[in-house]
Amino acid sequence: MTKVSYIELSPEIEEQYKKGLQPGDRFTFSRVRVKDFFLSRARVKGITQKSMMVQLSPVWKAMTTGEQDAWNAAGAESGLTGWKQFVVDTSERRKAGHGGYATPNTIYQSEVGRIFVASPATGLTIEQAHPNKYYVQKKVPGTRSQYSPVAVFEPISLPLTIAISYKSVLTAAGDNPRARFFVRVYSSYQGRTLEKELSLDFDLVSDWSRVEATLTSVIGPIQGYEAFIEVHHARGNLYFDNVLIQHSGENWARDPDCNNVSQSFTRAFAQVARHWVAVDISDGADFGSFYYLP
Repeated sequence: MTKVSYIELSPEIEEQYKKGLQPGDRFTFSRVRVKDFFLSRARVKGITQKSMMVQLSPVWKAMTTGEQDAWNAAGAESGLTGWKQFVVDTSERRKAGHGGYATPNTIYQSEVGRIFVASPATGLTIEQAHPNKYYVQKKVPGTRSQYSPVAVFEPISLPLTIAISYKSVLTAAGDNPRARFFVRVYSSYQGRTLEKELSLDFDLVSDWSRVEATLTSVIGPIQGYEAFIEVHHARGNLYFDNVLIQHSGENWARDPDCNNVSQSFTRAFAQVARHWVAVDISDGADFGSFYYLP
């Protein structure tokens, strides 16, 4: 094991030290490095939102009660107040290079997930695994930007309800074209592993809508499940937001607001479960989050 020590700085040089140096990666090995004066994307995003609060405050105050109520309803879908949802949405809108202000919507909000399929690809499936135990990234209370991997023990009891908001602009590219959101539940019975699917089928072309389904029974105790969003033998765009995978009284979907569906974790967080993983991705297919502009 690496032996770690420390140096106690004298008060007269501590200020100069803090101006030019900063701690390095505390998870791999302790070190000191030159202070990074460039901002990360995460910090730029936070600063952008904070700086816009002063600018957007008079805009918010000038809204009618009905307009503020509409933002409050949209923000409730993401666990935000109407004011915070307005700031987040406008910040993302400006970062995407768009002017004006959005019309609040309870079906989707600001950033959404997108599956894009173009030739030569004919489809793409993304997966979110839910075993009985996995790790997630949790913010350390009382800190600005420190996170810690935390083990999650996911109790699985029925009923299992899935729901999703989606918009599709797809064209057939083979036999049996389809798009859907589904979960595959695994249960154990008499020494065998059984599978049962709960599926929400999408229209190939549809405006924003929300669909929902519930699974009430399986044979034997549940061992785990996997969630999938699939585009099969079709090309175009599938947009989705507000993912719900509810059981045991809680929504267990990771990144339900689809703010960063392709996020992966490395280094100290390599064991943290990714939000979504592409299954057999091919040239011409991709997925990610972006600001949706009607």
